[in-house]
Amino acid sequence: MNDCFLEVNDNKVSLNNRKTVYEINPGPILVSRLDREGKLVQVSYNDPSTGMATQNILGKNLTYFRLELQNFKKCKYHLKRAFANAQKEVFQLNVGIRQYHISLLPEKSSNKEIEFVLAIVCDMTKEQKVLDQLIVHEDKLCASQHNLEMAQKIAKLGYFEWDSSNGILYCSDQQYKNFGYTPQKTAPTVDLFARRIHPDDSAIVKSTVAEIKNAEYSELEFRVLKSDDSVGWVYARLNAITNQQGRLTKVLGVTQDITKKKQAENRIIKAEQDLIFINHVNTRSNYLNRLLVNDYPLEYTSKALSEFGLESHVVYCCFVIQLADSMGNTGKTDTCEDDTAEIKQQVLIWLADKGHDKIWNLNNKIILLVSLADEAISTKQYQLDFAHQLTHEIKKRFPALRTIIGISGSSSIPLNIKDVYEKANRAAIVASADSRPQIVHFDDIGLYEIAFQLIKDKNIVTLAASTIGRLVEYDQIREGNLLLTLKYLLEGDSLKAVAKKLYIHPNTAIWRKHRIEELLQMSLDKMETKVTLMLHLKIWELQHKTALEKK
Repeated sequence: MNDCFLEVNDNKVSLNNRKTVYEINPGPILVSRLDREGKLVQVSYNDPSTGMATQNILGKNLTYFRLELQNFKKCKYHLKRAFANAQKEVFQLNVGIRQYHISLLPEKSSNKEIEFVLAIVCDMTKEQKVLDQLIVHEDKLCASQHNLEMAQKIAKLGYFEWDSSNGILYCSDQQYKNFGYTPQKTAPTVDLFARRIHPDDSAIVKSTVAEIKNAEYSELEFRVLKSDDSVGWVYARLNAITNQQGRLTKVLGVTQDITKKKQAENRIIKAEQDLIFINHVNTRSNYLNRLLVNDYPLEYTSKALSEFGLESHVVYCCFVIQLADSMGNTGKTDTCEDDTAEIKQQVLIWLADKGHDKIWNLNNKIILLVSLADEAISTKQYQLDFAHQLTHEIKKRFPALRTIIGISGSSSIPLNIKDVYEKANRAAIVASADSRPQIVHFDDIGLYEIAFQLIKDKNIVTLAASTIGRLVEYDQIREGNLLLTLKYLLEGDSLKAVAKKLYIHPNTAIWRKHRIEELLQMSLDKMETKVTLMLHLKIWELQHKTALEKK
């Protein structure tokens, strides 16, 4: 018994006390051509489950099969009718415990005479057992009917017969479905199904069909365009029938919707490729990150870069991409750490799929190098546009992430990897230190660049702690908001504008200004004071950001 189900519209079983009709889908176990005497002149398909070798039955007539007299007469009767009436004959044959469904299809020669009959034998034993149980167990009718329907859907096998001499095409319902059509809604034609074949696969399908008469048997896989514009996969097995002159008279075929199978195979292949890529990125990261924290001779650096496809004579722009969850956390979390890490790996893979192969990891960041030979990235505005587009696409594809990007601009000399990375990383730190910008270009970090230099001086850091730190401590103890008030004042906002931003009364803003001046013993009306405090604020923010990243 073939485990597949093949739709045969003629084969219907009706329950005696109900009007329910079940269509059975037996798989063919034998397809052969018979002459008028019942001799098997050609065997197109012989299922191994028959237990009969093709070479043993070829050329034999019906007597070879040792049928009971009643069955022998039945076969001869329908065979004679098929030749005489030139019409399809369908009948059932019980042989021991087996039950067979047999279709006889007359074949016309070039002179319009019937020379042979195509016999299709299907084993229906298991299907009939199912139906017998339905007649006996009527209380389980609905469930069994559902199982039958599910079996038909799962198999997704379609069957077709194409009579090339008469241009007649017969198709089962599933054949329509496999090509994205509604069953029996349109008349079946070769062109109808050809229109569904994917343009990239049409050549191989045409070639297979053209050569089928020489090969007699062929199989192939190809893509089809469904009615909803989705792409499906179909497996087809074709058998050619030729006359004595070698002319193709008929093609028999079975098609199966293998879209899910192909999708599963592609997922496995993609998973393997992704794993190989991630391992490569990890190796590249371990190697290149040493160049970012150590001073090596230019000759050594150039050699190291070239091993990973980075030419030291090419001018690059560096993008440091920092991914945070939607709440803004860029460090490790307790419950979703693994999930976040997995998503970040997917971002790396996604970037590589887009053609950005010069990427690697550094701690919680992705480093991306783009050659400035590409005119689309050669200017500052283009670099900003590129970063904004990346941010937009990452947000669309990975909505749980917030993207922060620092841009280096062009390197001053052909790739100085340490310098170009440092610029992009500083821009990324500035972007993450301030809650508002998501993208910062190195050329726009302003006072932060001085802060990066001064943060190495312990005396300056102590001064920043005595000013900004004092306001932070005051806000923590009294649940105040002096620090944010100071930030707005340093940005040049008037007291009225500060009050509006903080949703407070102007008098409250005035009081806060005086309170800041009392705590710091400094006048906010002096420009020197504002510049000093602004620098202290930048140093404080950088120090705070650096401390968070180390945790």
